[in-house]
Amino acid sequence: MDSFFFLVLVTAAIGFLMLFVKFRFKQDNNGSTSSSSLSLPSPSTYVSQTWKHDVFPSFHGPDVRRTFLSHFLVVFKLKGIDPFIDNDIQRSKSIGPALIEAIRGSKIAIVLLSKNYASSSWCLDELAEIMKCWKESGHIVMTIFYEVDPTDIKKQTGDFGKAFRKTCKGKTKERTETWRKALEDVATIAGYHSHKGSYEADMIENIAIDVSNMLNFSTPSRDIDNLVGIGAHMERMEQLLRLDLDEVRMIGIWGPPGIGVAQERLKDKKVLLVLDDVDCLSQLQVLAEKNQWFGSGSRIIITTEDRGVLNAHGISHIYDVEFPLSEEAFQIFCMHAFGHKRPDDGFDELAREVANLAGKLPLGLKILGSTLKGKPKAEWEMTLPMLKTSLNGEIESILKFSYEALDDEYKYLFLYIACFFNNEDQHKVEEILSKKFLYVTKAGILVLAEKSFISFDYTTGYIHMHDVLAQFGRETSRKQFVHDQFSKYQLLTDKRDISEVLSNDTTDDRRFIGMNLSMTEKKMKISKKALKRLSDLEIIRIKGECLSQFERLHSLLYHSQKIRLLDWSGFESKCLRSSFNSESLVELCMRDSKLKKLWKGTKQLKNLKWMDLSFSEDLKELPDLSTAINLEELNLTWCESLRKLPSSIGNATNLREVNLSECSKLVKIPSSIGNATNLRELNLSGCSKLVKIPSSIGNLTNLQKLNLVDCLNLVELPSIENATKLEELELANCSRLVKLPSFINATKLDLLNLSNFSSLLELPPSIGTATNLKKLYVSGCSSLVNVPSSLGDLTNLKDLDLSNCSNMVELPSSIGNLQLLSYLKMRGCSKEHQ
Repeated sequence: MDSFFFLVLVTAAIGFLMLFVKFRFKQDNNGSTSSSSLSLPSPSTYVSQTWKHDVFPSFHGPDVRRTFLSHFLVVFKLKGIDPFIDNDIQRSKSIGPALIEAIRGSKIAIVLLSKNYASSSWCLDELAEIMKCWKESGHIVMTIFYEVDPTDIKKQTGDFGKAFRKTCKGKTKERTETWRKALEDVATIAGYHSHKGSYEADMIENIAIDVSNMLNFSTPSRDIDNLVGIGAHMERMEQLLRLDLDEVRMIGIWGPPGIGVAQERLKDKKVLLVLDDVDCLSQLQVLAEKNQWFGSGSRIIITTEDRGVLNAHGISHIYDVEFPLSEEAFQIFCMHAFGHKRPDDGFDELAREVANLAGKLPLGLKILGSTLKGKPKAEWEMTLPMLKTSLNGEIESILKFSYEALDDEYKYLFLYIACFFNNEDQHKVEEILSKKFLYVTKAGILVLAEKSFISFDYTTGYIHMHDVLAQFGRETSRKQFVHDQFSKYQLLTDKRDISEVLSNDTTDDRRFIGMNLSMTEKKMKISKKALKRLSDLEIIRIKGECLSQFERLHSLLYHSQKIRLLDWSGFESKCLRSSFNSESLVELCMRDSKLKKLWKGTKQLKNLKWMDLSFSEDLKELPDLSTAINLEELNLTWCESLRKLPSSIGNATNLREVNLSECSKLVKIPSSIGNATNLRELNLSGCSKLVKIPSSIGNLTNLQKLNLVDCLNLVELPSIENATKLEELELANCSRLVKLPSFINATKLDLLNLSNFSSLLELPPSIGTATNLKKLYVSGCSSLVNVPSSLGDLTNLKDLDLSNCSNMVELPSSIGNLQLLSYLKMRGCSKEHQ
C-alpha cells in the first residue's frame, strides 16, 4: 500500500479525521517544557487556507546562514520540502508586508534560535508575528535551540539577554513587551537542541523527516476513491489499538517493501507516535524504549520490514499487513491498466492472468498496469509468455520487466533521472539532456510519466520519482558498470564504483558520462591517469568537503571537454583554468565558492542557460558574457565583493531572472541591461552602494518584479512607464529616494511597497491608474502629508498600511470607494486613525 493507504488505515481506526494536524506545546505547572494535548484546527480556519510555502524559517543570518541553515535547506530540497527563501527580501529595522505574508502563507514556521537572534529587531518582529499566528490561527511552530539554553531565551538572561536588552533600547514599551512575550512563548515549545560537538547532520535529517511527516498529515489526498480494501485493514487495526484502554500500547505493523511508506511523529502528553521503516533495534531504544516514557492512553505505532525488531523489543501486538486479496489486487491493477476498477471489454481473462503473475504488491501492480495501459489485446497476449518466465512476484522483477519493456532511449532517460535529476526542474532536465537524447527528451519524460516511473508537480514544475524506483534505477546503473563494460552510457553514483574508477591506473575502455560524488570519505586515492580517462563526462555533481583531495580532483574539469552540467558547491579554487571548456555548458552552479573570478578572457557560452554563483563572497567580477546569448537565470546573491556587472550582459537577451540581492559593494548597473527585454525579475535588494538605475530599465517591457529594498543610496528611479507587465515594485527603506516614477501604464501592478520611504513627499496622482493594485504599504513614510484622491480608484485594494506616517493629516473621502479593503493600518499617524 502507498503512504496515504497507511495514513487512512491508522487515522480512521483511531477515529480522527486527521487531514490537518496542529502541534502546540505549552508549559506545565512546574515550569518544565512539555507537550500539550493534540488539537485540530477547525476546517474553516485551516483547511481552506491557501499555502504558498511549506516552511518559513526564522533565523539570524550571520549566526547560521552559511553553516547550519545552508545544509538545512539542501536537505529540505532533497525531500521535496518548499521553504520560504528570504534572498529576495532585505532585513532592516522592521519586517515588511512581504515577510508577514510569507509567515502567514507557510504551513510550518521553524524558529532557529541562536546566540545573536535577539540582537536583531527584524528577527524579534518576525518571531512576534509567528507567535501571533501560532495563537490565533493554529500555525505549526517548531523550535531549534542552536547552541543556546531555552531558559536564557525564556527569561532573557545570559548573553542572549544582553543582546535582547541592547536591541530594546530606544524602542517603545509596547514593542519590547511584544518581543518579550514572544520569547517566553517560543521557549516553551519543545524542540531540537544543537550543542558544540553535536552531530548536526543527524539532527537536520531528523528535522526534515519530521517536517515531511507533518506535511503529509496536513495535505488532504485526492486519491481516496482509488483505495481498495481499506475497510478490513481499519477494522483489524482498531482491534489492536484498543483506544478504550488507558494503558500505553505499542503496535507493530509488519510488511515487505512497497506495502507502506508513510511517516509521522506526534509528541504530546497523550502521544500518537508513528515510527516508520524501523530497521534496527537501536532506533526503537532511542525513540521509544519504555512505555513509561509516555502518558496514559498513548499509542506508539512502528512499521518495519523486519519482524525480529518487533520481537526483540517485546512488542506483542503485531499487525501483519498482508497483501491485498486477489480481487483487491485485480482492482488495483485495473485502475492503472484501464483507468477504472474493471477491465475493458474482452480483456477480463487476460487482465486476471497478468495480475496474478504480477503478484499482489500494490506498487508492482501499479507499474505493470501502467506499462500495459493503452496497448492492444494482441500485445497483451505477446507479453504474457515473457511475464510467465521472468516474474516471481517480487517488486524488483516487476520493475525490471517494466523497465525492459521501455525503448532503449527511454531506459537511459530513466537511469539519468534516477541517478542525477530526481526532484529537479523539468525544463532544466530537458535542456541538459537534449543533446544526449536529441528529440526524445520531452516525449520520453511524458512516456515515463504515463508508465508511472515518474510524476510531475505541476505547481513547481519538478519531476519526482518514487524512492523505490530511484533505488532500482541506481542499482540498474551499477549493474551495468559491473557487468556490462560495453554499455553505451556509464553513470557513476555508487561510492565504491567512483573510488574504483578514480584509483584505477590500468587501461579502461569504458566511457563515463556522468558522476555524482559526495566527498564524505577523507581518504580516496585519485590517479592522474584515471582522471585523464574521464574525458567524456557531461554531468558532474560534487558535494561535501574533501579539501585534501581538491587539487587533484579539480583537474577533472580540464580533462572533460563536454560538460553540460557542472554543480560543485564549495569550490575551493580562486579561478578556473583557461583550459576549461565551456562550450557545451548548460548549467553552472558553484554556490558558496572561493572564486574571485570564473576564468580569464572570453569563452564560448552559447548553450549556457543557468548560472548560480550565489554566496561566493570573494567573487569580484564576472567574465565576458558576450557569447551567453541564451542565458536565462543569473543568481549572484550575497556576492559581497562584486562591484560591477560586465556591459556584455546586454548580449544575454534571453535573461528571465537576475538576482543581485546583498551585493553590498555593487556600484553600477550597465545601461546594456536594457537590452534584456525578456527580463521578468530583477532583484537589487541590499545593494546599498547603488546610487542610480540606468534609464534603459524603461526598455524592460516584460518586467514583472522589481525589488530595490534597502538600496539606501539610491537617489533616482527612472521612468518605468513601459513596464506594462509590472506586478510587484518594492522600494522599502530607500531613504534617499525623493519621488516615484509615473504609474500611467502600471495596470497589472499587484504590490507596491514603500515602507520607510522617509523622504517621500507625495504619491503621484497617476497611482490611480494601477487599478489592479491589491497591496499598498506606505508605513514609516514620515514626510508624507496626504494621499491623492485618486487612491479611491484602486477598487481592488485589499491591504493599506499607512502606519507611522507621522505627518499624515487626513485621508481623502474617496477611500470610501475601496469596497474590498480588509486591512487598514494607521497607527502612529497624527490623528491616530485605526
